[in-house]
Amino acid sequence: MIQELYGENALFVIISDHGYTELPKQPPILPVSGKTKQRCIEIEHQDVARSNGVWALGAHLFGLITDMAVSTNYTCFGSAPKGASHGGCTPQELAVPCLILSPSKQQPLQEISITVEGVIHRRRKQNPAYVNILNPNPYGVGVSQLQMKTIDISDRLPIHIEKEMMVKIPVNIDASEIQSGLHEISGEFTIHGFAETKSGAFTLKIQTAGAMSTEFDDDFDI
Repeated sequence: MIQELYGENALFVIISDHGYTELPKQPPILPVSGKTKQRCIEIEHQDVARSNGVWALGAHLFGLITDMAVSTNYTCFGSAPKGASHGGCTPQELAVPCLILSPSKQQPLQEISITVEGVIHRRRKQNPAYVNILNPNPYGVGVSQLQMKTIDISDRLPIHIEKEMMVKIPVNIDASEIQSGLHEISGEFTIHGFAETKSGAFTLKIQTAGAMSTEFDDDFDI
């Protein structure tokens, strides 16, 4: 009927709300000071973010306005709520059933493309650059894991990339130990589509530039 009325095919997405987390009778308690919602808290001390069972979220993620710490299991902040509770990253809170109805078959999830943009000087510690992540899929994807040797962007994950779009993540590359003109960086990724997850490995070959130094010899022969 929609095809007849509007000349377009319809895509129906049916999802449900998330559920409650049923906590054990004596869940782990992480002592904290200040106001808390028991399953999540504003990060005031870095010790909280480094604790076991805690996921640290930067203020740039999910529309947050401050850094947050979220429980990844049954850990509670300050005290435990009574009975079932919302909050935290348990399967009950994160698993949301999704049913997609479409007249055409969903295209398989394609791997993301990763490149490094910038001039990398050998034996130089500070090399500002960008990690570019291209999503070639005709739908948005989530990137939950992206690990690379010598480049750390874990504080920027997870991220969502719209269909056929690229995100540029500013990084610093420490090339103080790099001596070859062609440098290889290996890594791994995990991405998520509508109803599919894909993991893979990659190797980037980066052409480096000559070494730069701020040390000069002031002795001249006359």
